[in-house]
Amino acid sequence: MQLHAKPDERGKAVSLYILAMHGGAALGSLASGGVIHLIGVRPTLFVDGIIAVVLQVVVALFVAR
Repeated sequence: MQLHAKPDERGKAVSLYILAMHGGAALGSLASGGVIHLIGVRPTLFVDGIIAVVLQVVVALFVAR
């Protein structure tokens, strides 16, 4: 990821990556925990998986452009 960024933007790229990976996990876990109480464990994990696949497709399409 850093190899494709301009030298003056490399720190920004890494900070956004770390925010997405670590910050997103904490918020996603909190949201999943709340949803588990509403619809149960299996449906929540299914929905989490669907969201992950959709986000992967969106990112892949964005990067391909």
